Formats: sequence, structure tokens, C-alpha cells
Amino acid sequence: MDINACSTCLHCFFKRPLIQLIAIAIVSLAITPVVSANNLRPTITGNTIVWDHEGWWQLENLLTREIVCESSSVCTVPDGLYWASLFYDGGGRGTRIELGNVPELQLTDEEFRDTISVSELTMTFSVGGWHQVQSTRDYSQICSGLESTCTVPEAGTYLVSHHDIGRRTTVDLGNGNGNGNGNGNGNSPTPTGNLPLTIDGLTISWPNDGWYQVQTTDDYRTVCEGGSSCTVEPGVYIVINHTTKHRDNNVVVSFDSTDTPEVSIDNAEALISQALEVINGRAYDERATSIGALDAKQAGLTEISRTGAAGLDASWFEVTYSCSNGGTATERVQNPGARVTRSVQNYQLCLIGSDLINGDFDYYRGENGEEFRQFENYQVRFANNGLMELHGRIDSRPELSSAAAYTLGNLDYHFSYPEGRLTVTEADTYLETFSGVTSIRDNSRFSMTPPTESAAFEVRVGESGLKLMPGDTGILEIASGTISIKSPLDGSFLILNADNWGTSTVDVWIQAPDGSGYTVIYPSHTWQAIFD
Repeated sequence: MDINACSTCLHCFFKRPLIQLIAIAIVSLAITPVVSANNLRPTITGNTIVWDHEGWWQLENLLTREIVCESSSVCTVPDGLYWASLFYDGGGRGTRIELGNVPELQLTDEEFRDTISVSELTMTFSVGGWHQVQSTRDYSQICSGLESTCTVPEAGTYLVSHHDIGRRTTVDLGNGNGNGNGNGNGNSPTPTGNLPLTIDGLTISWPNDGWYQVQTTDDYRTVCEGGSSCTVEPGVYIVINHTTKHRDNNVVVSFDSTDTPEVSIDNAEALISQALEVINGRAYDERATSIGALDAKQAGLTEISRTGAAGLDASWFEVTYSCSNGGTATERVQNPGARVTRSVQNYQLCLIGSDLINGDFDYYRGENGEEFRQFENYQVRFANNGLMELHGRIDSRPELSSAAAYTLGNLDYHFSYPEGRLTVTEADTYLETFSGVTSIRDNSRFSMTPPTESAAFEVRVGESGLKLMPGDTGILEIASGTISIKSPLDGSFLILNADNWGTSTVDVWIQAPDGSGYTVIYPSHTWQAIFD
């Protein structure tokens, strides 16, 4: 499909080549830390750090949070992971420094998991530094910071990230059980291992050797109890034989590891691009973002009735028009001719140009140019069998005092064309640009089916939001925050994590349905063109 060929009429279709990856770290391999090239970085010889620039320096151990050096121009420290901060007149800079052999950096993700001990709903971290705990159900943040423990609100599977050493793993907690033995798996103390199970399609079967229970892995919900088999939806399950006290925590149903997951390295960058285009409005056709008050003359409509005052000083008037195809359009205008105006429109199969319009549209323009557009089952059929359907609200505020905003309020959007389609549902987002910094509100969320994909993906911005700002060269970079994209079809997902202070990269964790995963490191300016 040549998407670019129809870009003038299908604004949601963008296709860009993948930017060369800086690094790929496959699961079970250590994730390579990336330190940005920085001309303010100190000179390092062995374990001696020399501050070559004017300013006030401070060196912090990232794992103990101890300030080990400050102000001095020369500092000799043991092997370790450090954060060097330079404070100077008018600003400050920071950079990550790795000296010698740092055992924590040699941990694989699986070994990192073994450093976490679990008791009931509380996990304890034995490796110091900055941890983040998120729910794998919706990627909401539970804990974040330097604390050595985290208590979660309910049983479930949680994603634990150590942002200082670049490790991630999942930990299971719940059912009132805790192992307390430091192995970090958070499961019941009963033995684990492969049970004598048979999987045929969506059906799990077991022999007559005990009483079995099947649970979901995310919230420990019971799917089946007793019997000799259980038919489930595709996913990963826990199967327990309560008679023998054995269990299998990773029973994968209807996923062939030879198949490409819905979220993978092949489409990760494109999915993130599409999600950002939805948030900033670039994904939408101009029929949705530029429509305003009705221009009857330009639309070729014929007035058939009018109520309300006719002059410009009228507080309102309502006009019904006849369309060229016999349909009708009705518009009620409040404050006509004023800077603050409102236009409420209803279309009954009205042909305007080559667009056949049906449904309701409410448009408001404020004194400072701010606009909202409310659509109620609004539909436009256009040339070459194109279709746009809208339900929900789009708000925009033009640049004013260095601030602009774009908001989606529970918006459902469907745009289809012979070359493809884009579907967005339940979009609840907020984007604001102020003094060159673009901020995307925390917990902004929606579901999208991109033109290049056959199924929907769930998108959510983390609790710290997402910020983009110009880097050293003025190119817009993703500077902080997280965004997750998950496939409900097979459970695969990605998490973009931009909380890599002092680097010019972002980490994208990609996890397959069977729980395996890897990290891809992109330049933080990879998606800057979307906001140009």
C-alpha cells in the first residue's frame, strides 16, 4: 500500500524509515548503559575524576545516594556508578559515570529479579538506587524512588525497573502468600514446575491426579476449578494442582513462539509515531480539525427557513438550508459576528461538494481564538469510498503567551480509505506547549488501530507525563516520562522510558506474550519530526 500517495487526503497515514538503533539488548543479556557525549563531561583517568570546567561540581553514588565529592577539582573514588553534576552561572548539567567493575551492572534481568524478596504484598530491594514499580495491567505507577521497599495495593503482576542500573523484571505478589526467601518470584511457597498438561488450541487439559485450578496471571482471577480441562482466552495462566501442591506459573495458551508478536522491534517505532500523532492531532483529517461555523454561500446551500433576529446585533439566529442532493443542514448561531461565537449544526444526508454529511456538530470559538468541537455521531462520506466517523470532543488553544494546547475528550474517530484506515477510540489526552517545552498529560490514554496493523493497541502515558524539549542542538527530544503501547490480542507490549537523565537516548522495553523481552535504545530525537 502506497500510503504517501494519498497523504493529501489521508492525513493520518505517515510512513518513515526506522532510525538506526544505537543498541539492542536481548533479554537475559545485560542492558548496555549509554552515556551521552557531552563537552562538559569531566576527564576520567582510572578512578580519578578531574573537573576541567569552571563551576561547582558534585559527585553522587547512584546506588547509595551518598555525595562522595563536591567542589574539589580532583576526586578519586572506588569502582562504582556515579552521577556527576556541574552547577554554573545560569544553569547546570549532569552526566552518568561508570568506573571500573560495578557488579550490579553485570546482573541479567533474571539475576536482578533474584535480588528482590517478597512477603505478602511487599517487595524489598537489596540493590540500592532508584526503583520504579508499575502494574502490568495498565502500567500505572505504584512506587518510585529510593525506598528499599514497596507495598502494592492488591495481588497481581508488577513491573519493577531499576533506572540506575538499567534492569527490568516482573514480580508476582498476592493470594496472601509470600516466600520471603529473596528469590523475587512472589509466588506461593508450593513447588513450581511443569505439570502434566496438554494444550489443544484454547483448551488446557490435565490427568486425573488431583484437583486443578486455573488463574489469570495479572489479577489471580479464577477461570476454572475442578474437572479435567479448561477452555480459556489466549494468554498466560497459572495452573495449580491443589492435591499435589504443585503449580505452573507460565502456561501459555494459543501463542506460537515462532509467530511475530503484535508488538515487536519491527513495528515499535511506527507504533510510537502513530500514538504521538494521535496525541498532537496530526493523525486527524482536516475535516475533523478545521471545521467551524457553516459558510452557506461557499457550501452552495439554499436557505429555506430562518428564525431569530437577522441583524449582526442579534444574540442568535437559526437557519435551515436545502442541500444540492435534497438533504438538509440546520445551523443555530449564538453571538453572530462577535469574537466569541457558537455554531450548533445538524446535517441530514447533506451533500456539500463531494462530502455527504450526517450527524451533529457543535463549534465554539472564544475571545482568544480557543476552539472546541463536539461531534455527535458525525459522519462524512467522501470521494473514492472514503469515510470519516466522529463522536466526542476536540479542543484546541492557539499559541497565546507562549502556550498552546490540544485536547481530546472521550473521542472516537474512524477514517477509512481504499488504501487503509485509522481508528482511535476513547481518546482522553491533553497536550500543551509552553516556552518551547511540549508536555503530554499523565494518564493520557486511548485505543488505536493504525493503518499498517490489523488489530487495536492500548496506549497510555505514565503518571509522570511525557515531556519533549529542545536538546543541545535545538532538535526536539523526548526528555522525560513514559508511554506504553499494549496489544490486547496477545499481551505483547512496549514501554518507552525517557527518564535517562544525562543521556540523549530513550529506552524502549519490548515484551513478547511469553514474557521474554529486550530493550531497544533510540536517539531521543527520533520522533521530533512529528512535532515540527
